[in-house]
Amino acid sequence: MVCDYFNVLGTVPPSYKVVIGEQRIRVYSDIAINTGTSTFSEIRDDKLISRPAQFSFLYRNRDGRWVIVDHHSSAVLHPLSSSWLPSQIILA
Repeated sequence: MVCDYFNVLGTVPPSYKVVIGEQRIRVYSDIAINTGTSTFSEIRDDKLISRPAQFSFLYRNRDGRWVIVDHHSSAVLHPLSSSWLPSQIILA
């Protein structure tokens, strides 16, 4: 379903790709929440450009079919790594 959602983006160049990474799916009756990571990439000026992102989808089961009712995606500006995180957190 998520891949189909991104395939409707017919205005993007053919080199544009979306790779879905880790996902966490929770189902609550007729509502499901899917959060995870993705990487958008394309070839521009003969160079590979990759943009990591995080996303959330909200689905609803309508007549036995899960449909997307909301979606949000944000660029990940700083990959989370031990070198990026502070070594100490001080609570005052």
